[in-house]
Amino acid sequence: MNAKTKEIIELLVKELCKKRKFDFKIEIHYSEDINKDILKYLSREKTINYYKQQDFSKFNGVALPFENKGYHIVINLKRFSEITTIIHETTHIIDYYEFRNIYNNGNIDIENHPYYWAFSIYSEFNSRFAAHKFYLNLDNSNAEYFEIEELTNIINNLYSLKGDLLNKDDYYNLMQYLGRWYSIENICKTHFSLPHYYNIYTLLINYLNNKSETSLVLLSSYLN
Repeated sequence: MNAKTKEIIELLVKELCKKRKFDFKIEIHYSEDINKDILKYLSREKTINYYKQQDFSKFNGVALPFENKGYHIVINLKRFSEITTIIHETTHIIDYYEFRNIYNNGNIDIENHPYYWAFSIYSEFNSRFAAHKFYLNLDNSNAEYFEIEELTNIINNLYSLKGDLLNKDDYYNLMQYLGRWYSIENICKTHFSLPHYYNIYTLLINYLNNKSETSLVLLSSYLN
């Protein structure tokens, strides 16, 4: 990765942190062996063991959980191809910082919080929305026509296979689709007819726009 790309990455992170009033430095690390290097910035045994069992070699980058060792994003030099990755991962870090401080009294053990699953799903939606909106601000010429058609087909296929009986991976993928969908509506200032999963889509947007606990409770109830 050249110096110019790294400079753009640093600027994007600073701008997003400023926009969301996140007053901490996010350190960016560039790795040839992401599975090995992410362990350097973790401290809890349970987290280290979890990350050891995962394979991140096909990821462009990974935002790491806060463990009193600062905020870190590890970029995979063997896979990194899209600058929007850094928007996505930075959004995750700020989202989880807010969750930890608003709902968990600053405690880093957030996994057992009753809202954790709903919030993790929301953060996937929000991160994809933020990253894709950035992309569309650069070029939205095809969004309304080609992307909506593509996403409609993908969502129809998911619904025909799974209906509402989605597993963890299905929800992760759905958040990418819905995040893209909302970014297109946001940029084009047009409402499109979402073929399925409109209820969860509405709950996600409500929480994104008002950040009220009531919205998060409703989202949590829907997912449970």
